[in-house]
Amino acid sequence: MTICVGAISKNSNAAEQYALVASDRMVTLSLPSIEWEQNVSKTLPISDNCVAATAGSAIAFTEILRNAKPKINGLKKKNIAEIVDIIRQEYNEARLKKIEEDILSKIGLTLKTFYEGNQVISPQIVQTVMDAMAKFNYGLSILIAGVDDSGAHIYRIDNPARADCFDSIGYCAIGSGDLHALTTFIANDYDPNLDLNHVCAMTYESKKRSEKAQGVGEKSDLYIICDSRVVKMPSDAIEKLDSIYLMRAEQEKKVVADIQNEIEKLDIEKIEKNGRV
Repeated sequence: MTICVGAISKNSNAAEQYALVASDRMVTLSLPSIEWEQNVSKTLPISDNCVAATAGSAIAFTEILRNAKPKINGLKKKNIAEIVDIIRQEYNEARLKKIEEDILSKIGLTLKTFYEGNQVISPQIVQTVMDAMAKFNYGLSILIAGVDDSGAHIYRIDNPARADCFDSIGYCAIGSGDLHALTTFIANDYDPNLDLNHVCAMTYESKKRSEKAQGVGEKSDLYIICDSRVVKMPSDAIEKLDSIYLMRAEQEKKVVADIQNEIEKLDIEKIEKNGRV
């Protein structure tokens, strides 16, 4: 129950490329089921050229990031694909640990004892356990955005530790408001070669439109990433983007009203009664 949006600006008139991430501040815990808006950002810088944002359980990413951070810090060059692979591997490890806790421990087994002893365990039990393991959902999606020597990149990691690259599309969204966000880019004819100002406004707009979805918070954070720094947009810049979005929303209301008037002028009933289509 959240929204995290990533987009790329290749800024065709400049040499530098950018990745942008917008997110709300809604936090969800599954046990017990509760959600609230916090005062800190859910988008986390994980290096000087990369950030990660999460959708799903608020606590599921903690162990993944803690274990991934030393390995990321040890990279000589902060290649985004390598960072993604480190986080993907830690995602897999965290998921397997949770499988061990939630499934195998209930029958007195660990992953090691299950795989070592499955030849002597009843085939029916082995199949039941294997099915449960295959269906287990860790309940976490991670959006990773960054810039390295090869340009700007957007990745998404989902259960069961699958990583997908969205560079060719140029944008990605995770969370309950993802469809609202994605359709915003489509409706606005997004192009990765758009300049930073337009991609920034479009990314913010996609976050605002996603607030119509259940569980998306109203507070917003927006980050701009290049190959040497991560910049969090200050509150006054967010306010300016918000005023631009509200201006657009008001214009759309007027256009919709004008279109509604034209629809009411249609003489569809007369055509239907005369038998002409």
